[in-house]
Amino acid sequence: MANFFISDIHFNHSSTIDKFEFRPFKNVEDMNDKLIKNWNERVKENDTVYHIGDFCWKGNWKQWRNQLNGEVVFLKGNHDRSKNFIQTHAILEFGNRVVLVQHIPPFMKAEIPDMCDFVLCGHVHSLWKHIWIEDTPIINCSVELWNYRPISAEEILAYYDRIMRVKGKIKDE
Repeated sequence: MANFFISDIHFNHSSTIDKFEFRPFKNVEDMNDKLIKNWNERVKENDTVYHIGDFCWKGNWKQWRNQLNGEVVFLKGNHDRSKNFIQTHAILEFGNRVVLVQHIPPFMKAEIPDMCDFVLCGHVHSLWKHIWIEDTPIINCSVELWNYRPISAEEILAYYDRIMRVKGKIKDE
């Protein structure tokens, strides 16, 4: 049983292909098919995926959910209109780290609970992979940055360790 994270899939949103993000798909149907394939290649039935906002654009969100492996925890994004998407954030613990997970990245340190080691977010698509608010890294889980597939908790922790080393917060042994 593994945990995965992903944000900003935007199923059925053709503007993400040609207007905003220039995703490398022929059309919206091709995008939807490849996103489902990429998800299901990584995620098994007993895994959990935290979708960090902006799941789909048009149509019933259940039609997309029903094609995806694993249990999905939906955090509401600014484009999620379903009344079923009510949770806006979560505080999780994995890899001995406490993590704030929410769609829109925080802007100030005061928005991050003191117990959190880092933040996972989406919303900004390919604008940046991580930023810092003081000494707290904010890691972007937008699908464009992670090969259009969910990323595992282990991959996130490895990325976190790497950027903490570069920042000088973790010393090599």
